[in-house]
Amino acid sequence: GSTKGGAIRTFPIPNNVKSAQMIVWSKEVSGKGSKALIEVLQGPNNPKQVLDFSVAGGSQPYHCVFATPGEGVTIRFTSKQFLEFPTRIVVLPYEYEEVTTSDTLWM
Repeated sequence: GSTKGGAIRTFPIPNNVKSAQMIVWSKEVSGKGSKALIEVLQGPNNPKQVLDFSVAGGSQPYHCVFATPGEGVTIRFTSKQFLEFPTRIVVLPYEYEEVTTSDTLWM
């Protein structure tokens, strides 16, 4: 997804995902910097991990992996960018347990 300045994006993590990876990059290819607050929440507004993210810019994306054990985990990305510099974000499973039911989002 894409996030503009001041926007908040949330990514609910299925219960079978033990860790999730996040890739963040600036939509502008001219190497604009990026700032955000990234939180791993377990339950409403209950941060378990917090990353005050800031990079000076460049053409390479930022990649990180968060532990996401348990139920009710959400990754919340709050952009601190100016409106004219959108940021791209992708959240994918990194480690997960296989499940046999259809109530999971990622396999």
